[in-house]
Amino acid sequence: MIPIRLPKDKWLILVIAGILIYTAVFTYLSILRYDSFFSYEWEDQATQHQLVWNTAHGRWFYNSIGVSGNFFSYHFQPFILLQALLYRIWPHIYTYFFLISFGLASGALPLYLFARKVFASSVPAALIALSYLFYAPLFNLNFCDGDQVIFTVPLFFTALYILEKNLFCFRRRSFLSFLCVITLALSCKEHIAFTVLLLGAYLLLQKKYKWGATCIISSVAWLIISMPVTLWLNHGQSLARCINYDSFKELTLLPFTKPHEFIRTFFSASHLEYFFKLSFPLAFLPFVSAVTFVSGADILLLLSGRGNIEYYQAYYIAPLIPFFFAGLVYSVKKISNHVSGKAVKIILVSILFLNILNLFGDNILGGIGQKKVIYDNRFIHARNIFDPVFYTMDEEDKLAWSFVAMIPDNASVSASGDLLVALSSREKLLELFNDDCDYLDSEYVLIHTRYMGFGGGNYCHKEEKAVFGLIEKMQSDPSWLKLREEGNFILFKRRFGEKK
Repeated sequence: MIPIRLPKDKWLILVIAGILIYTAVFTYLSILRYDSFFSYEWEDQATQHQLVWNTAHGRWFYNSIGVSGNFFSYHFQPFILLQALLYRIWPHIYTYFFLISFGLASGALPLYLFARKVFASSVPAALIALSYLFYAPLFNLNFCDGDQVIFTVPLFFTALYILEKNLFCFRRRSFLSFLCVITLALSCKEHIAFTVLLLGAYLLLQKKYKWGATCIISSVAWLIISMPVTLWLNHGQSLARCINYDSFKELTLLPFTKPHEFIRTFFSASHLEYFFKLSFPLAFLPFVSAVTFVSGADILLLLSGRGNIEYYQAYYIAPLIPFFFAGLVYSVKKISNHVSGKAVKIILVSILFLNILNLFGDNILGGIGQKKVIYDNRFIHARNIFDPVFYTMDEEDKLAWSFVAMIPDNASVSASGDLLVALSSREKLLELFNDDCDYLDSEYVLIHTRYMGFGGGNYCHKEEKAVFGLIEKMQSDPSWLKLREEGNFILFKRRFGEKK
């Protein structure tokens, strides 16, 4: 029998235990949320999962839902390929949830190693790593809909650890590891190139010229590769529209062309509240360190968006979190030069308890967008990630699952938006009333008459006239057979095979 050697560092064991507990808890909560059909954006979550599912089954980067065509989605994210390789171990949506939860939790390990290197001590490193695992904005990343950009969290923590480990030397093996990690981070989303570019500028200022030059060259190369693809995926439209601008030019010129609007937007109450929720659990200490501002592009992206920052946009903060915690580490290190070790521990224990207390408060980032039509009021007043309303199946949820179970796994389906995630483990899935495709080109059609087009972060519903007009049309069409009607659900099957 081979003996198992545990690490001698007991604080490292504690951090690893925290990672495993976080992974188990949030994978379980994700499954409960899936069972209860809750999502900030059903359409986006279904698309992200189907991209991974199809790639794992040999149809690389393909989605049939038709979000900006059928290749990728709105963004160039080849990181999906790595997800798919791991997903093949057990190709089930539960694996998808596990990879997200474990990916976020695993960031605590390089953070711990990084902080231990800075402090030359395990205790403050462990307190910071545990604070990360209790950090409410991290929960919000788990709560949003699986955008690949969230994997930049452990990747940037790893990059920071490699840099700190090679503070006074240059090792070729470490350099290649760093280049690999940065490349993976870039592959998560095209705009990460700006974060890597700022990291390069920061490293140059720190006189780490080889590391800095590597970041700058890699980021510029990635922008040259990714931006034409991204524009093609968006049919030539600027991604600035995601934060309610017509073009990138309008966004960049706003401080000069409309300074009053820029100031009003940047310092609006909703934006400041959002930023407060990011900074307060860390006692605002990250801002004492320059490394925090490596995430400047992500901070600007958050604060320059017109209107409220909505629930489903939580993934914007992913590249920001590693540099906030790096800033915390360096800031506390500066403080430790002027106070006793006991005082440093008191500061870090206080930050840990601050994050633990935040488990019981208003810890959901964002709000409902302006001028949204409110249809499902169950979630409006829920302001805590752990509120049971997000995880409890009601009778309608149970009925919906009984309809989903009637559809063969390999059949093509068109369904109402709120049912898409449950049906996303298949090659062909269409969204009803998506005018970008022939949404009746399927073997089965599952309609929720209490139709909601988006998730809990963007409440709206299709007009009853359109829904019942479609039902009446299909009932009178001899090519469709109504298999079942119960409650608010109707299931149709094509009589003569899939439409050609």
